[in-house]
Amino acid sequence: MCDGYGGLEALYFVESLSDEDIQDLSEMVNPRLSIRPDLLLPNSADATVTVPELCDLLNSMGAKRELALLLQHCPLEGLARKVFKMSTFLKQALVQLREAKRQLQSSGSRDGSELLEKLSEISAMKTGFALLNQHWKEAFLVCKRQLDQELSDHARDFKRAAQNHEQEEEVLRSRLASMTQERDDMFAFARSLKRRLKTGALSVPRVMNFLNQHQTQVVR
Repeated sequence: MCDGYGGLEALYFVESLSDEDIQDLSEMVNPRLSIRPDLLLPNSADATVTVPELCDLLNSMGAKRELALLLQHCPLEGLARKVFKMSTFLKQALVQLREAKRQLQSSGSRDGSELLEKLSEISAMKTGFALLNQHWKEAFLVCKRQLDQELSDHARDFKRAAQNHEQEEEVLRSRLASMTQERDDMFAFARSLKRRLKTGALSVPRVMNFLNQHQTQVVR
């Protein structure tokens, strides 16, 4: 590799994935796909690999299949750099993903608080509107009762006044009938006197009695 195998001509710092990174990666990929931590995580410091085991690993069918897959998707130029830096790129992507999720949750929490505040304001407005509506409704009922009472009082007073008017009208009608009868009697008596004067049969005492009975004043 120091001779430039796969385009690797300098030492590269490679970041390894943590258990948290593996967990986040498992949540991102298709559930039908499996994550192999043994390929993504570095071996522990206590683990030792002998040369024969390394040769067997490199010559194994799985290693050849992985190499063939890499060569199928990646050109040979810079292959080693891409392969060895894959875990670094993947870790950086996962870090950025966690930061984006944190910001999204923080924004969502803030938006939720604002939404809760707005809902509280709307609830307070609804309560105030209900109280105001109840107040005006009660005021309307009070005014309506007062108006109905006034209408009832006016109707009662009008009925009483009409009854009094009818009684007064009946009294006046009776007085008018009585006065009319007296007038007719006086006219009839005057005609009778006139006839008697013509015949010379007038009785002065009877005339005076009639006048006194009707309280008639004689003008000289």
